[in-house]
Amino acid sequence: MSGEVPTVGDLPETSDAERTLEGGGIADTGNQNSRQMKEPERSPAVTLGRETLSTCGDNLLQETKLLRDTLDLLWNHTSEQRQLCDQLKQENEYLQDYISNLMTSSNVLDK
Repeated sequence: MSGEVPTVGDLPETSDAERTLEGGGIADTGNQNSRQMKEPERSPAVTLGRETLSTCGDNLLQETKLLRDTLDLLWNHTSEQRQLCDQLKQENEYLQDYISNLMTSSNVLDK
């Protein structure tokens, strides 16, 4: 085969370079670069999608703030209830001691 000259029937119909040009690989390189340099065109769906994401982000921030505020209120209420509980325990102990002293001093149990 080294000495033979290929005939027209032996050559492929299209070369790799021709297929690349037909497929738009090399020929469109300049157009691809110019498209990348320009601001990409935004369809209404993309714009709507970004607005929806922005709205969702705003809603998420508002919901997070509401939950944080609610948690703060619950924490404050819990602290107040603990203080009240401690105060009532002290008063209850005082009353128990008082009643015990009264009963001892009046000898109610001895009768």
